[in-house]
Amino acid sequence: MNNVTCSNTTIDKLVTEDIVLIIFLSCFPCITIAGNILVIFTVLKRHKFRQKANVFVVSLAVTDIAVAIFVMSFSILQQFGNMSWLTLKSVCLLSFSLDVMFTSTSIFHLMCMTVDRYIAICLPFRYHNLMCNRSVITLLIICWLLPVVISFGLIFGEVHNIGIQETKQCSNTCSFIVNIYYAVICGVTVFYIPSAFMLVCNLKILRNVRANRRNLCKLSKCILQQNEILMKREVKVARTIAIMLSCFFLCWLPFFVLTIVDTLMNYKAEKPTVLVITWLGYMNSTINPYLYYFLNKPPCKNSCNIKLCCFGSFCKKKRNVYVLQHLNIQSLRHGF
Repeated sequence: MNNVTCSNTTIDKLVTEDIVLIIFLSCFPCITIAGNILVIFTVLKRHKFRQKANVFVVSLAVTDIAVAIFVMSFSILQQFGNMSWLTLKSVCLLSFSLDVMFTSTSIFHLMCMTVDRYIAICLPFRYHNLMCNRSVITLLIICWLLPVVISFGLIFGEVHNIGIQETKQCSNTCSFIVNIYYAVICGVTVFYIPSAFMLVCNLKILRNVRANRRNLCKLSKCILQQNEILMKREVKVARTIAIMLSCFFLCWLPFFVLTIVDTLMNYKAEKPTVLVITWLGYMNSTINPYLYYFLNKPPCKNSCNIKLCCFGSFCKKKRNVYVLQHLNIQSLRHGF
């Protein structure tokens, strides 16, 4: 979500530093588009990835591609372009709305994927009932519809500009200056509530993973190899969750804190500071595909065959233990 401060100078010619910065920033939309196209191709190509949970993955990839095309690219034009049509009020409102919409949609998709992982790992017996087709469609509708209301509904209604029209006007720039009410509403709805929800869910996931690892340690030595495979998977799950939370908060927390603080301080934040923090939030769309797939590469076929053979021989002796462990494996697969 762009939060560009007013500038009193007009840049007629790009200096060397600006050209270098444009080239540098232009790399991120390309990396974002390439990574998310690869994610979509992987989901559609590999049969093992065709799971209900990956509907959110594909939708998130489409959202992040839209962030790269409509948000990152326009932000570069907005910061360094010198074209008159960029400062038209309708163009500015459209760019602000697309900015808020797609970045908010990306965050909501992360929350839905957290819900899917929580149910798959913590409530494996109820996963298929809770995450039915109707539930998935409902969550997707919320992911796309709520950001439209927050962005197009409030921005084109100029709710964000109430009370500051006379104090903050930029005649020669396309500046997104919001009042404290919009900053709080948008921050709480888009970031703080989803962040708190994801934090609680992931803490419960980590607790469940640790409990499963302790239960695996109690199994007999005849399934030691299977025990080690499952424990390694659970450690990988915990590691991915920690990386996901760290990257998400690192990318978005500075922006939403600055949005409210800058409003309370009468918009005194420097333009370079706002630019860096804004693009740091955009980077979350760049790292999403690598975060959810390249950190969770599927095991090789040989490892899978060894695991299934070991598990199959064990189930002949202890059928009940097999059922419970099989459900745990399926829950982990649905989670990642």
